[in-house]
Amino acid sequence: MPNSPVAGDFTWETDGDGCYIVQNGQRIESVKPKPRAKWFNSILEANGNTPLSKLSKIPLQYSVKCNIYVKLEYLNVGGSMEDRAAIRMIEVAEKNGLTKEKSVVAPASGNIAVGIALACAVKGYR
Repeated sequence: MPNSPVAGDFTWETDGDGCYIVQNGQRIESVKPKPRAKWFNSILEANGNTPLSKLSKIPLQYSVKCNIYVKLEYLNVGGSMEDRAAIRMIEVAEKNGLTKEKSVVAPASGNIAVGIALACAVKGYR
């Protein structure tokens, strides 16, 4: 099963600003985590690094004997966990030749479409 954590051994490699997972000889691009800045040049830079919150009442109510944490993705710039994917899609498109003269057409709806529209508006795409 490709890209499965149980499919085989994997290693990390770094290359410039990115890092890569190599699994079964296949190189999978990832994004190198950046330290949280005190200010941002763009609202898109504020995306990600959403905090975790420990649940207290639910585990107690159901007698769960472990710590349960939830990721507060609603704190992303567009209010959705889809913002990360949408911003990354536009970044990859830029690496592959997307320029300001071109329009972005996304056959999407819901949160991913809002995230793509947000990223395009901030970056100046139509």
